Amino acid sequence: MKLNPDSIDWALRHINKYQTHTSLFPKPFEFEAISAEWVTVKKYLIDLNLPEGWKIREARKVFAPKSYYGFRLCTQLDPLDEIIYCALIYEIGSDIEKTRLEKKSDIVISSRFLPSSDGGLWDSNYNYKKFELITNSYIANKNFKFIVSTDIADFFPKIYLHDLEHALDRASDKKDHIASLLRLIKGISQNVSYGIPVGTIASFLLGELLLDSIDRRLIDENITYCRFVDDFRVFSETKVEAYKYLNFISEIIYNTLGGLTLQQGKTRIRKIEDYLTIKKAKPDPITPLSEKFLKFLKNEIGTEDPYQIIDVEKLSKYLKIKLDKFEFDTILKEQLTQEKSNLNLIKFLLRRLTQTNNQSAINDILGNFDIFYSVINTVISYFATLQSIDSNLREKIGKKLIQILKESFIGQSSYNRLWILSLFAKSSEWGGADELMNLYNRYNDDFTRRELIMALGTAGKDYWFSSERKPFPSQFTSWQRRAFLKAYDCVHEDESYHWYRAMEMNTHLDILDKIIIKWMHKKVILRLKHIKNQN
Repeated sequence: MKLNPDSIDWALRHINKYQTHTSLFPKPFEFEAISAEWVTVKKYLIDLNLPEGWKIREARKVFAPKSYYGFRLCTQLDPLDEIIYCALIYEIGSDIEKTRLEKKSDIVISSRFLPSSDGGLWDSNYNYKKFELITNSYIANKNFKFIVSTDIADFFPKIYLHDLEHALDRASDKKDHIASLLRLIKGISQNVSYGIPVGTIASFLLGELLLDSIDRRLIDENITYCRFVDDFRVFSETKVEAYKYLNFISEIIYNTLGGLTLQQGKTRIRKIEDYLTIKKAKPDPITPLSEKFLKFLKNEIGTEDPYQIIDVEKLSKYLKIKLDKFEFDTILKEQLTQEKSNLNLIKFLLRRLTQTNNQSAINDILGNFDIFYSVINTVISYFATLQSIDSNLREKIGKKLIQILKESFIGQSSYNRLWILSLFAKSSEWGGADELMNLYNRYNDDFTRRELIMALGTAGKDYWFSSERKPFPSQFTSWQRRAFLKAYDCVHEDESYHWYRAMEMNTHLDILDKIIIKWMHKKVILRLKHIKNQN
Protein backbone atom coordinates (compact mmCIF):
# COMPACT_ATOMS: atom_id res chain seq x y z
CA MET A 1 0.00 0.00 0.00
CA LYS A 2 1.12 3.55 -0.73
CA LEU A 3 -0.11 6.70 0.94
CA ASN A 4 -2.12 9.21 -1.05
CA PRO A 5 -0.03 12.34 -1.88
CA ASP A 6 -2.83 14.58 -0.62
CA SER A 7 -2.79 12.75 2.73
CA ILE A 8 0.93 13.36 3.08
CA ASP A 9 0.48 17.06 2.31
CA TRP A 10 -2.31 17.27 4.87
CA ALA A 11 -0.18 15.51 7.52
CA LEU A 12 2.57 18.12 7.23
CA ARG A 13 0.04 20.95 7.47
CA HIS A 14 -1.50 19.27 10.51
CA ILE A 15 1.85 18.96 12.28
CA ASN A 16 2.82 22.55 11.49
CA LYS A 17 -0.58 23.72 12.79
CA TYR A 18 -0.51 21.88 16.12
CA GLN A 19 3.18 21.73 17.04
CA THR A 20 3.32 25.12 18.71
CA HIS A 21 4.36 26.37 22.13
CA THR A 22 1.40 24.44 23.53
CA SER A 23 2.96 21.10 22.58
CA LEU A 24 4.51 18.65 25.00
CA PHE A 25 7.81 19.03 23.13
CA PRO A 26 9.54 21.96 21.44
CA LYS A 27 8.89 21.73 17.70
CA PRO A 28 11.80 19.81 16.13
CA PHE A 29 13.81 21.92 13.68
CA GLU A 30 13.59 18.96 11.28
CA PHE A 31 10.16 20.11 10.19
CA GLU A 32 11.65 23.36 8.92
CA ALA A 33 14.11 21.34 6.82
CA ILE A 34 11.35 18.97 5.69
CA SER A 35 9.16 21.89 4.61
CA ALA A 36 12.06 23.49 2.71
CA GLU A 37 12.83 20.21 0.91
CA TRP A 38 9.25 19.00 0.70
CA VAL A 39 9.41 17.83 -2.92
CA THR A 40 12.16 15.34 -2.06
CA VAL A 41 10.61 14.25 1.24
CA LYS A 42 7.15 13.83 -0.26
CA LYS A 43 8.48 11.63 -3.07
CA TYR A 44 10.27 9.43 -0.53
CA LEU A 45 7.08 9.04 1.53
CA ILE A 46 4.90 8.37 -1.53
CA ASP A 47 7.27 5.64 -2.70
CA LEU A 48 7.16 3.76 0.62
CA ASN A 49 5.33 0.43 0.52
CA LEU A 50 3.35 0.11 3.74
CA PRO A 51 3.49 -1.72 6.01
CA GLU A 52 6.36 -4.03 4.95
CA GLY A 53 8.60 -1.31 3.51
CA TRP A 54 8.30 0.96 6.51
CA LYS A 55 11.24 0.69 8.85
CA ILE A 56 10.19 2.34 12.11
CA ARG A 57 12.66 5.02 13.08
CA GLU A 58 13.92 6.04 16.52
CA ALA A 59 11.25 7.52 18.79
CA ARG A 60 12.03 9.04 22.18
CA LYS A 61 10.18 8.57 25.46
CA VAL A 62 10.35 10.73 28.56
CA PHE A 63 8.40 11.24 31.78
CA ALA A 64 6.92 14.74 31.84
CA PRO A 65 5.37 16.45 34.89
CA LYS A 66 1.59 16.19 34.84
CA SER A 67 1.10 17.81 38.24
CA TYR A 68 3.33 18.68 41.16
CA TYR A 69 3.93 15.05 42.05
CA GLY A 70 2.57 13.18 39.05
CA PHE A 71 4.19 12.25 35.74
CA ARG A 72 3.08 10.89 32.40
CA LEU A 73 5.10 9.00 29.81
CA CYS A 74 5.26 11.00 26.58
CA THR A 75 6.49 9.83 23.20
CA GLN A 76 8.15 11.97 20.55
CA LEU A 77 7.96 10.26 17.18
CA ASP A 78 10.67 10.60 14.57
CA PRO A 79 9.56 13.47 12.26
CA LEU A 80 9.13 11.26 9.20
CA ASP A 81 7.25 8.62 11.20
CA GLU A 82 4.98 11.31 12.62
CA ILE A 83 4.05 12.45 9.11
CA ILE A 84 3.24 8.85 8.11
CA TYR A 85 1.28 8.27 11.34
CA CYS A 86 -0.84 11.39 10.83
CA ALA A 87 -1.42 10.53 7.15
CA LEU A 88 -2.61 7.05 8.14
CA ILE A 89 -5.03 8.50 10.71
CA TYR A 90 -6.26 10.94 8.06
CA GLU A 91 -6.98 8.11 5.60
CA ILE A 92 -8.66 5.75 8.08
CA GLY A 93 -10.28 8.45 10.20
CA SER A 94 -13.59 8.53 8.33
CA ASP A 95 -14.06 4.79 8.89
CA ILE A 96 -13.41 5.22 12.60
CA GLU A 97 -15.78 8.18 12.85
CA LYS A 98 -18.59 6.25 11.14
CA THR A 99 -18.18 3.47 13.72
CA ARG A 100 -18.70 5.79 16.69
CA LEU A 101 -21.98 6.97 18.18
CA GLU A 102 -23.48 9.63 15.93
CA LYS A 103 -22.68 13.24 16.70
CA LYS A 104 -26.35 14.16 16.82
CA SER A 105 -26.85 11.89 19.83
CA ASP A 106 -24.88 14.49 21.83
CA ILE A 107 -23.36 11.78 24.00
CA VAL A 108 -19.74 11.59 22.85
CA ILE A 109 -18.47 15.15 22.49
CA SER A 110 -14.72 14.74 22.11
CA SER A 111 -12.42 14.29 19.09
CA ARG A 112 -15.09 14.22 16.38
CA PHE A 113 -13.17 13.61 13.17
CA LEU A 114 -13.64 16.37 10.60
CA PRO A 115 -10.31 17.24 8.94
CA SER A 116 -9.92 20.65 7.32
CA SER A 117 -7.69 21.75 4.47
CA ASP A 118 -5.45 23.77 6.81
CA GLY A 119 -4.50 20.69 8.84
CA GLY A 120 -7.28 20.79 11.41
CA LEU A 121 -8.37 17.38 12.67
CA TRP A 122 -11.55 17.87 14.72
CA ASP A 123 -15.03 19.32 14.37
CA SER A 124 -14.61 22.60 16.27
CA ASN A 125 -18.29 22.57 17.29
CA TYR A 126 -17.65 19.55 19.52
CA ASN A 127 -15.58 20.85 22.38
CA TYR A 128 -15.52 21.07 26.14
CA LYS A 129 -17.94 23.98 26.16
CA LYS A 130 -20.49 21.81 24.36
CA PHE A 131 -19.80 19.08 26.94
CA GLU A 132 -20.77 21.58 29.65
CA LEU A 133 -23.88 22.69 27.76
CA ILE A 134 -25.09 19.11 27.35
CA THR A 135 -24.40 18.46 31.03
CA ASN A 136 -26.55 21.49 31.87
CA SER A 137 -29.36 20.28 29.62
CA TYR A 138 -29.52 16.98 31.52
CA ILE A 139 -29.39 18.82 34.82
CA ALA A 140 -32.37 20.89 33.68
CA ASN A 141 -34.37 17.65 33.41
CA LYS A 142 -36.16 17.62 36.76
CA ASN A 143 -36.26 13.80 36.77
CA PHE A 144 -32.52 13.59 37.48
CA LYS A 145 -31.46 14.10 41.09
CA PHE A 146 -27.85 12.83 41.04
CA ILE A 147 -24.78 13.16 38.83
CA VAL A 148 -21.79 10.80 38.72
CA SER A 149 -18.45 12.29 37.60
CA THR A 150 -15.51 10.01 36.87
CA ASP A 151 -12.67 9.30 34.47
CA ILE A 152 -10.29 6.48 33.57
CA ALA A 153 -6.88 6.24 35.23
CA ASP A 154 -3.87 6.26 32.84
CA PHE A 155 -6.04 5.58 29.81
CA PHE A 156 -3.68 6.13 26.86
CA PRO A 157 -0.53 4.51 28.34
CA LYS A 158 -2.49 1.37 29.26
CA ILE A 159 -4.51 0.77 26.09
CA TYR A 160 -4.19 -2.92 25.27
CA LEU A 161 -2.97 -3.25 21.69
CA HIS A 162 -4.88 -6.46 20.97
CA ASP A 163 -8.09 -4.63 21.87
CA LEU A 164 -7.09 -1.77 19.58
CA GLU A 165 -6.36 -4.18 16.72
CA HIS A 166 -9.76 -5.86 17.07
CA ALA A 167 -11.52 -2.49 17.22
CA LEU A 168 -9.72 -1.31 14.08
CA ASP A 169 -10.62 -4.53 12.27
CA ARG A 170 -14.30 -3.97 13.12
CA ALA A 171 -14.20 -0.34 12.05
CA SER A 172 -12.41 -0.57 8.71
CA ASP A 173 -11.49 -2.95 5.92
CA LYS A 174 -8.26 -1.00 5.26
CA LYS A 175 -6.05 -3.84 6.42
CA ASP A 176 -2.78 -2.28 5.32
CA HIS A 177 -3.57 0.91 7.22
CA ILE A 178 -4.33 -1.09 10.34
CA ALA A 179 -1.18 -3.17 9.97
CA SER A 180 0.87 0.00 9.44
CA LEU A 181 -0.54 1.72 12.53
CA LEU A 182 0.15 -1.34 14.67
CA ARG A 183 3.62 -1.67 13.18
CA LEU A 184 4.45 1.83 14.36
CA ILE A 185 2.87 1.51 17.80
CA LYS A 186 4.48 -1.85 18.50
CA GLY A 187 7.78 -0.66 17.06
CA ILE A 188 8.08 2.33 19.36
CA SER A 189 6.81 0.26 22.32
CA GLN A 190 9.52 -2.34 21.74
CA ASN A 191 6.75 -4.91 21.28
CA VAL A 192 5.15 -4.24 24.67
CA SER A 193 1.46 -5.08 24.29
CA TYR A 194 -0.02 -1.83 25.63
CA GLY A 195 0.11 1.94 25.22
CA ILE A 196 -0.28 4.33 22.27
CA PRO A 197 1.79 7.49 21.67
CA VAL A 198 1.00 10.31 24.10
CA GLY A 199 2.22 13.52 22.54
CA THR A 200 0.60 13.21 19.11
CA ILE A 201 -2.92 14.64 18.79
CA ALA A 202 -3.94 12.04 16.19
CA SER A 203 -3.75 9.36 18.91
CA PHE A 204 -6.96 10.66 20.44
CA LEU A 205 -8.98 9.14 17.60
CA LEU A 206 -7.63 5.65 18.39
CA GLY A 207 -8.59 6.13 22.03
CA GLU A 208 -12.10 7.17 20.99
CA LEU A 209 -12.45 4.02 18.90
CA LEU A 210 -11.75 1.85 21.93
CA LEU A 211 -14.14 3.78 24.15
CA ASP A 212 -16.93 3.29 21.60
CA SER A 213 -17.51 -0.24 22.91
CA ILE A 214 -18.04 1.24 26.39
CA ASP A 215 -20.44 3.81 24.96
CA ARG A 216 -22.57 1.15 23.32
CA ARG A 217 -22.79 -0.93 26.50
CA LEU A 218 -23.97 2.09 28.45
CA ILE A 219 -26.57 2.85 25.77
CA ASP A 220 -27.78 -0.76 25.89
CA GLU A 221 -28.30 -0.39 29.64
CA ASN A 222 -30.34 2.81 29.09
CA ILE A 223 -27.85 4.84 31.12
CA THR A 224 -28.08 8.58 30.52
CA TYR A 225 -24.62 10.09 30.27
CA CYS A 226 -22.22 12.20 28.20
CA ARG A 227 -18.50 11.80 27.69
CA PHE A 228 -15.47 13.93 26.80
CA VAL A 229 -12.39 11.77 26.10
CA ASP A 230 -12.25 9.57 29.23
CA ASP A 231 -14.37 11.91 31.41
CA PHE A 232 -17.87 10.53 32.07
CA ARG A 233 -20.89 12.30 33.53
CA VAL A 234 -23.82 10.04 34.37
CA PHE A 235 -27.30 11.15 35.45
CA SER A 236 -29.70 9.24 37.69
CA GLU A 237 -32.97 9.63 39.55
CA THR A 238 -31.81 8.10 42.85
CA LYS A 239 -28.58 7.61 44.78
CA VAL A 240 -29.04 3.84 44.60
CA GLU A 241 -29.26 4.10 40.83
CA ALA A 242 -26.15 6.32 40.74
CA TYR A 243 -24.11 3.68 42.64
CA LYS A 244 -25.49 0.97 40.38
CA TYR A 245 -24.35 2.87 37.27
CA LEU A 246 -20.94 3.65 38.72
CA ASN A 247 -20.42 0.00 39.62
CA PHE A 248 -21.46 -1.06 36.11
CA ILE A 249 -19.10 1.42 34.44
CA SER A 250 -16.23 0.25 36.66
CA GLU A 251 -16.84 -3.38 35.77
CA ILE A 252 -17.36 -2.86 32.04
CA ILE A 253 -14.21 -0.73 31.70
CA TYR A 254 -12.17 -3.28 33.65
CA ASN A 255 -13.51 -6.24 31.67
CA THR A 256 -13.54 -4.61 28.24
CA LEU A 257 -10.36 -2.53 28.33
CA GLY A 258 -7.81 -4.95 29.69
CA GLY A 259 -8.06 -4.19 33.39
CA LEU A 260 -8.31 -0.38 33.27
CA THR A 261 -9.86 1.27 36.31
CA LEU A 262 -11.50 4.56 37.27
CA GLN A 263 -9.59 7.30 39.06
CA GLN A 264 -10.70 7.08 42.65
CA GLY A 265 -9.63 10.65 43.44
CA LYS A 266 -11.75 12.09 40.61
CA THR A 267 -14.87 9.96 41.09
CA ARG A 268 -17.83 11.66 42.78
CA ILE A 269 -21.58 11.11 43.27
CA ARG A 270 -23.33 14.37 44.02
CA LYS A 271 -26.84 15.64 44.31
CA ILE A 272 -27.68 17.85 41.35
CA GLU A 273 -28.20 20.86 43.61
CA ASP A 274 -24.79 20.31 45.23
CA TYR A 275 -23.17 20.04 41.81
CA LEU A 276 -24.83 23.29 40.73
CA THR A 277 -23.71 25.03 43.90
CA ILE A 278 -20.10 24.14 43.16
CA LYS A 279 -20.29 25.03 39.46
CA LYS A 280 -22.38 28.16 39.54
CA ALA A 281 -21.65 29.87 42.83
CA LYS A 282 -21.00 33.54 42.12
CA PRO A 283 -17.96 35.13 43.76
CA ASP A 284 -18.64 37.79 46.36
CA PRO A 285 -16.63 41.02 46.55
CA ILE A 286 -14.05 39.54 48.91
CA THR A 287 -13.45 36.41 46.80
CA PRO A 288 -9.84 36.26 45.57
CA LEU A 289 -9.38 37.53 42.03
CA SER A 290 -8.26 34.04 40.95
CA GLU A 291 -11.66 32.58 41.80
CA LYS A 292 -13.50 35.39 40.05
CA PHE A 293 -11.39 34.81 36.97
CA LEU A 294 -11.98 31.04 37.05
CA LYS A 295 -15.74 31.59 37.25
CA PHE A 296 -15.50 33.94 34.28
CA LEU A 297 -13.53 31.37 32.27
CA LYS A 298 -15.90 28.52 33.07
CA ASN A 299 -19.25 30.25 32.93
CA GLU A 300 -18.77 32.86 30.22
CA ILE A 301 -16.00 31.57 27.97
CA GLY A 302 -16.28 27.86 28.72
CA THR A 303 -12.54 27.20 29.00
CA GLU A 304 -12.53 24.51 31.67
CA ASP A 305 -11.43 22.15 28.90
CA PRO A 306 -8.06 20.70 29.91
CA TYR A 307 -7.44 19.52 26.34
CA GLN A 308 -8.14 22.64 24.28
CA ILE A 309 -6.27 25.90 23.91
CA ILE A 310 -8.56 28.91 23.70
CA ASP A 311 -8.03 31.22 20.74
CA VAL A 312 -8.65 34.57 22.39
CA GLU A 313 -8.78 36.34 19.04
CA LYS A 314 -11.93 34.39 18.15
CA LEU A 315 -13.81 35.60 21.21
CA SER A 316 -16.53 38.21 20.81
CA LYS A 317 -15.54 41.84 21.33
CA TYR A 318 -17.63 41.87 24.52
CA LEU A 319 -15.80 38.88 26.03
CA LYS A 320 -12.37 40.19 25.00
CA ILE A 321 -13.08 43.48 26.74
CA LYS A 322 -14.16 41.62 29.91
CA LEU A 323 -11.15 39.33 29.69
CA ASP A 324 -8.65 42.17 29.36
CA LYS A 325 -10.10 43.94 32.41
CA PHE A 326 -8.55 41.23 34.60
CA GLU A 327 -5.07 41.96 35.94
CA PHE A 328 -3.26 38.78 34.91
CA ASP A 329 -0.06 39.56 36.79
CA THR A 330 -2.08 40.10 39.99
CA ILE A 331 -3.87 36.76 39.53
CA LEU A 332 -0.52 35.07 38.98
CA LYS A 333 0.90 36.59 42.17
CA GLU A 334 -2.23 35.41 43.99
CA GLN A 335 -1.63 31.85 42.79
CA LEU A 336 1.86 31.93 44.28
CA THR A 337 0.37 32.41 47.75
CA GLN A 338 -1.93 29.39 47.45
CA GLU A 339 -1.09 26.16 49.25
CA LYS A 340 -1.74 24.39 45.93
CA SER A 341 -1.72 26.54 42.80
CA ASN A 342 -4.17 25.92 39.95
CA LEU A 343 -1.92 24.72 37.12
CA ASN A 344 -4.53 25.04 34.37
CA LEU A 345 -5.13 28.63 35.44
CA ILE A 346 -1.39 29.36 35.45
CA LYS A 347 -1.10 27.94 31.92
CA PHE A 348 -3.90 30.17 30.69
CA LEU A 349 -2.40 33.24 32.34
CA LEU A 350 1.04 32.63 30.86
CA ARG A 351 -0.40 32.06 27.39
CA ARG A 352 -2.37 35.28 27.63
CA LEU A 353 0.69 37.18 28.88
CA THR A 354 2.61 35.72 25.93
CA GLN A 355 -0.04 36.91 23.47
CA THR A 356 0.12 40.45 24.86
CA ASN A 357 3.95 40.56 25.23
CA ASN A 358 3.48 41.27 28.94
CA GLN A 359 6.77 40.95 30.81
CA SER A 360 5.35 41.43 34.30
CA ALA A 361 5.55 37.73 35.24
CA ILE A 362 9.30 37.29 34.68
CA ASN A 363 10.47 37.98 38.23
CA ASP A 364 7.60 36.01 39.78
CA ILE A 365 8.52 32.99 37.67
CA LEU A 366 12.26 33.18 38.35
CA GLY A 367 11.68 33.61 42.08
CA ASN A 368 9.19 30.75 42.35
CA PHE A 369 10.31 28.30 39.68
CA ASP A 370 9.57 25.32 41.91
CA ILE A 371 5.87 26.22 41.59
CA PHE A 372 5.99 26.62 37.83
CA TYR A 373 8.09 23.58 36.92
CA SER A 374 5.12 21.31 36.15
CA VAL A 375 4.05 23.72 33.38
CA ILE A 376 7.61 24.25 32.21
CA ASN A 377 6.73 24.03 28.51
CA THR A 378 4.39 27.01 28.90
CA VAL A 379 6.92 28.93 31.00
CA ILE A 380 9.78 28.50 28.52
CA SER A 381 7.47 29.36 25.63
CA TYR A 382 6.53 32.54 27.50
CA PHE A 383 10.21 33.51 27.76
CA ALA A 384 10.95 32.55 24.15
CA THR A 385 8.19 34.62 22.60
CA LEU A 386 8.65 37.83 24.60
CA GLN A 387 9.85 40.68 22.43
CA SER A 388 11.85 43.81 23.19
CA ILE A 389 13.47 42.35 26.30
CA ASP A 390 16.58 44.21 27.39
CA SER A 391 19.73 42.16 26.69
CA ASN A 392 20.76 42.33 30.36
CA LEU A 393 17.39 40.91 31.39
CA ARG A 394 17.71 38.06 28.88
CA GLU A 395 21.10 37.17 30.31
CA LYS A 396 19.71 37.39 33.84
CA ILE A 397 16.96 34.92 32.88
CA GLY A 398 19.50 32.63 31.21
CA LYS A 399 21.83 32.72 34.21
CA LYS A 400 18.98 31.83 36.56
CA LEU A 401 17.84 28.94 34.35
CA ILE A 402 21.38 27.51 34.23
CA GLN A 403 21.54 27.79 38.01
CA ILE A 404 18.22 25.92 38.28
CA LEU A 405 19.57 23.16 36.04
CA LYS A 406 22.69 22.73 38.17
CA GLU A 407 21.34 23.21 41.69
CA SER A 408 17.59 22.57 41.82
CA PHE A 409 15.58 19.34 41.88
CA ILE A 410 14.05 20.64 38.64
CA GLY A 411 17.28 19.85 36.82
CA GLN A 412 16.95 16.17 37.74
CA SER A 413 14.35 15.67 35.00
CA SER A 414 15.51 15.24 31.41
CA TYR A 415 12.17 16.70 30.28
CA ASN A 416 12.80 19.88 32.27
CA ARG A 417 16.35 20.09 30.92
CA LEU A 418 15.03 19.67 27.37
CA TRP A 419 12.72 22.66 27.68
CA ILE A 420 15.15 24.95 29.53
CA LEU A 421 18.00 24.23 27.11
CA SER A 422 15.75 24.73 24.09
CA LEU A 423 16.05 28.49 24.80
CA PHE A 424 19.84 28.34 24.49
CA ALA A 425 19.59 26.11 21.43
CA LYS A 426 17.62 28.77 19.55
CA SER A 427 19.40 31.95 20.62
CA SER A 428 22.72 33.02 22.12
CA GLU A 429 21.07 36.08 23.69
CA TRP A 430 20.36 34.14 26.88
CA GLY A 431 24.07 33.88 27.69
CA GLY A 432 25.38 30.78 29.42
CA ALA A 433 27.90 29.94 26.69
CA ASP A 434 30.65 29.16 29.20
CA GLU A 435 28.43 26.63 30.99
CA LEU A 436 27.37 24.56 27.98
CA MET A 437 30.39 22.28 27.72
CA ASN A 438 30.24 21.44 31.44
CA LEU A 439 26.56 20.59 31.08
CA TYR A 440 27.29 18.43 28.03
CA ASN A 441 29.84 16.41 30.01
CA ARG A 442 27.50 16.21 32.99
CA TYR A 443 24.45 14.72 31.25
CA ASN A 444 24.34 11.86 28.75
CA ASP A 445 20.62 11.41 28.07
CA ASP A 446 19.42 11.97 24.52
CA PHE A 447 17.04 14.86 25.24
CA THR A 448 19.62 16.96 27.09
CA ARG A 449 22.53 16.28 24.77
CA ARG A 450 20.60 17.07 21.61
CA GLU A 451 19.64 20.52 22.92
CA LEU A 452 23.19 21.12 24.14
CA ILE A 453 24.65 20.22 20.74
CA MET A 454 22.41 22.83 19.14
CA ALA A 455 23.19 25.31 21.94
CA LEU A 456 26.92 24.82 21.36
CA GLY A 457 26.39 25.63 17.70
CA THR A 458 24.28 28.68 18.52
CA ALA A 459 27.01 29.86 20.91
CA GLY A 460 29.57 29.53 18.09
CA LYS A 461 31.70 26.80 19.68
CA ASP A 462 33.15 25.90 16.26
CA TYR A 463 36.27 24.25 17.71
CA TRP A 464 34.12 21.58 19.39
CA PHE A 465 32.40 20.70 16.13
CA SER A 466 35.72 20.54 14.28
CA SER A 467 37.07 18.10 16.87
CA GLU A 468 33.91 15.95 16.94
CA ARG A 469 33.48 15.60 13.18
CA LYS A 470 36.09 12.85 12.82
CA PRO A 471 34.14 10.14 14.72
CA PHE A 472 30.84 11.45 13.33
CA PRO A 473 28.23 9.95 13.18
CA SER A 474 29.04 6.88 15.29
CA GLN A 475 29.09 8.72 18.63
CA PHE A 476 25.53 10.04 18.36
CA THR A 477 21.94 8.83 18.45
CA SER A 478 19.87 9.73 15.38
CA TRP A 479 18.34 12.75 17.17
CA GLN A 480 21.77 13.99 18.29
CA ARG A 481 23.22 13.31 14.84
CA ARG A 482 20.68 15.58 13.16
CA ALA A 483 21.37 18.28 15.77
CA PHE A 484 25.08 18.06 14.96
CA LEU A 485 24.35 18.36 11.23
CA LYS A 486 22.36 21.52 11.81
CA ALA A 487 24.68 23.08 14.38
CA TYR A 488 27.82 22.47 12.31
CA ASP A 489 26.71 25.61 10.49
CA CYS A 490 28.60 27.58 13.15
CA VAL A 491 31.91 26.54 11.59
CA HIS A 492 33.52 28.93 9.09
CA GLU A 493 31.69 28.95 5.74
CA ASP A 494 34.56 27.51 3.69
CA GLU A 495 35.01 24.60 6.07
CA SER A 496 31.29 23.90 6.55
CA TYR A 497 30.70 24.09 2.78
CA HIS A 498 33.19 21.29 2.08
CA TRP A 499 32.06 19.22 5.07
CA TYR A 500 28.38 19.34 4.09
CA ARG A 501 29.38 18.45 0.54
CA ALA A 502 31.31 15.42 1.83
CA MET A 503 28.40 14.40 4.08
CA GLU A 504 26.07 14.26 1.08
CA MET A 505 28.07 11.23 -0.04
CA ASN A 506 28.24 9.56 3.39
CA THR A 507 26.55 6.15 3.14
CA HIS A 508 26.06 5.88 6.93
CA LEU A 509 23.46 8.66 6.93
CA ASP A 510 19.73 8.20 6.25
CA ILE A 511 17.15 10.11 4.24
CA LEU A 512 16.35 12.67 6.95
CA ASP A 513 20.04 13.29 7.60
CA LYS A 514 20.51 13.97 3.89
CA ILE A 515 17.55 16.35 3.86
CA ILE A 516 19.10 18.38 6.68
CA ILE A 517 22.49 18.37 4.95
CA LYS A 518 20.94 19.61 1.72
CA TRP A 519 19.00 22.30 3.61
CA MET A 520 22.03 23.51 5.56
CA HIS A 521 24.35 23.31 2.55
CA LYS A 522 22.06 25.69 0.66
CA LYS A 523 22.21 28.13 3.57
CA VAL A 524 26.01 28.07 3.57
CA ILE A 525 26.11 28.62 -0.21
CA LEU A 526 23.83 31.65 0.16
CA ARG A 527 26.12 33.11 2.82
CA LEU A 528 29.19 32.54 0.66
CA LYS A 529 27.48 34.31 -2.24
CA HIS A 530 26.58 37.19 0.07
CA ILE A 531 30.20 37.47 1.26
CA LYS A 532 31.46 37.37 -2.33
CA ASN A 533 29.02 40.11 -3.38
CA GLN A 534 30.11 42.30 -0.48
CA ASN A 535 33.72 41.97 -1.54
